[in-house]
Amino acid sequence: MSKKEIVKWGVPEPFAPGKTAPWKLLSIKPNDTVRGLVLSDQVIGAKTHWMYGRTKPCTGIEHGCEGCANGTAVRWKGYLAVWLPSSRTGWLLEVTQDAFDHNLELSAVSGLRGKDFKCYRIGPHKNSPVRVELLPSLTELANVPPDPDVQEILARIWFGRERRPQNSNEKD
Repeated sequence: MSKKEIVKWGVPEPFAPGKTAPWKLLSIKPNDTVRGLVLSDQVIGAKTHWMYGRTKPCTGIEHGCEGCANGTAVRWKGYLAVWLPSSRTGWLLEVTQDAFDHNLELSAVSGLRGKDFKCYRIGPHKNSPVRVELLPSLTELANVPPDPDVQEILARIWFGRERRPQNSNEKD
């Protein structure tokens, strides 16, 4: 069994004024193939809920998690910072449990940074399963853009503020 980093959000820290989230979540559309470069060294995992048509973080029942209180199923999602040459910007690639399970290379504790990737849906629907293929890169590691703080980016996207989570490793 692989270990996956799980973000534990807990109680939010005060918002740092003037900071914005330039990064966005990358959505893979049906019949689209997205190619780019992995910036993260490893997949960062988080417990989430699917609510109101989007992924929301699970903060835990002890911290007033709406998803837990409503009995919404907990889903694991993994996140990788990636660079898309086509848009010349950084994105967060959301990796479902299914996509993670179909590529053992994603479960690496480290070593993903600098690899090329190809991502696509295996069906014609917007909720068809996603597959991520990691490929050897021609880019020298010294030329790879900086590895951003994925947890901070997620906190800004989900909470609109900076929140420093407590990390722990959990076994499946």
